[in-house]
Amino acid sequence: MSAWPRENILAALAGAKTRGEISAADGVVIDTRRITPGDMFLAFRGEHVDGHDYLDHAAQQGAVFAVVEEFQDHPLPQIRVPIMRDALWQLARYARRQHSKTRFIAITGSVGKTSTRSLMQQGFSAAHAVYASQGNFNNNLGMPLCLAQMGCMMRWDAAIFELGMNVSGEIALLSQLLRPDIALILNVYAVHQANFPNLEAIAAAKAEICTGLRS
Repeated sequence: MSAWPRENILAALAGAKTRGEISAADGVVIDTRRITPGDMFLAFRGEHVDGHDYLDHAAQQGAVFAVVEEFQDHPLPQIRVPIMRDALWQLARYARRQHSKTRFIAITGSVGKTSTRSLMQQGFSAAHAVYASQGNFNNNLGMPLCLAQMGCMMRWDAAIFELGMNVSGEIALLSQLLRPDIALILNVYAVHQANFPNLEAIAAAKAEICTGLRS
């Protein structure tokens, strides 16, 4: 069973135009080097690299279709969206709605987020089905990507995510997307000082993790 059935993909990206036969997908990827057969590829435009130039590689790696901002002259099936980042957030938001029975845990802190997430995942996995975000994917691109990777069909008892930030307001948006049941602030140190006037401002930004906290 695919993580993203075709009808769920089209529902999440409602109104998007398609070219070619869009099929179910097993995962969501933004880097062609990470594609495994059955994934959908989101062709992000970066500062130095344009994902639209990598549809050949995506197809060779086994992507079933690409999400693009402009249709490309390429046989790989495509879904066209206005803004790629918005499309990723739409997929993440849709995936979150499919897991209403999963307990979501959000972790932030100046240091120790990844270690804590890993320890919690190992501990809870002894008796529960646990999903956890990957690597240090904790910003406004990486965290929604990990949430979209949960897909629609798998059932998890718990899901653990890291939330990071560089500026005020970033964690609030991530928390509102994730809507965690449990929020954990590990610590607050004088990091990101270039973007904050003092330690209290950093603490306030970390406390934004409670913005989306479910009652």
